[in-house]
Amino acid sequence: MCTGFVSLAKRFSKPRTFDFCPLQNADFEIPTHLNNTVIVKTTDGKILAYTEAISLVLDNMFLPFRIVNILLKISPKSIRNKGYIFIAKNRYQWFGKNETCQVIK
Repeated sequence: MCTGFVSLAKRFSKPRTFDFCPLQNADFEIPTHLNNTVIVKTTDGKILAYTEAISLVLDNMFLPFRIVNILLKISPKSIRNKGYIFIAKNRYQWFGKNETCQVIK
């Protein structure tokens, strides 16, 4: 799922909007409780995870992804994060498992 998300974000956003790397190769320290999620490090150094990270990526993609982001923001953050965690827990069963996230150039 990681490679698919990276591919989707690169395909539907302006060039050089994002720099992706597998968590194993991040150039910043990742808190242990976030070692298995989407993480975004903003240009000002803030670390975003779970639906906050997804929301930032969606907001920087083309339509219809921005609309999806608006629809997601309608629900409370706690509910969004529960949905995220549900998908995360089942993603290997649904999509298979890779040991690392492939970076799409």
